[in-house]
Amino acid sequence: MQIDDGVLPNKVRELIGVGIAATTKCAYCIFFHTEMAKLHGATQAEIESAVHYAKSSAGWSTHLNGMQLVRGQFRAEVQRACDYVRASQGRALPRRVPPLPKHHS
Repeated sequence: MQIDDGVLPNKVRELIGVGIAATTKCAYCIFFHTEMAKLHGATQAEIESAVHYAKSSAGWSTHLNGMQLVRGQFRAEVQRACDYVRASQGRALPRRVPPLPKHHS
C-alpha cells in the first residue's frame, strides 16, 4: 500500500484501481481500492464515475474488437477528433503519431 502521493495523487490512483478492479471482477480488489479511495477523500460520485468510465472503456473495447475495426483507421479517426478539439480550443496541432506497421492493421 502506497501512502505518499506519487506523480498521481493517491485518490486518483485508487480511483483507477477501482475501475480496473471492476473490469477484472476481483471482489477483493474492488473492496480494497474502494476503501482506499474513500480514505484518500474520494466521494461516492467519484467512485461511481470511475466505475462508469471503466465500463465504457471495456464496452468500447469489446465493440471495436468484435467489429474488427482496422487499427490504422481507428487511429486516424482519433487523431481527427483530437485535432478538431484542439482547433476549437485555439491550441496548435501536435506532431502526428507515426502510422502502425502494415502487419498490425
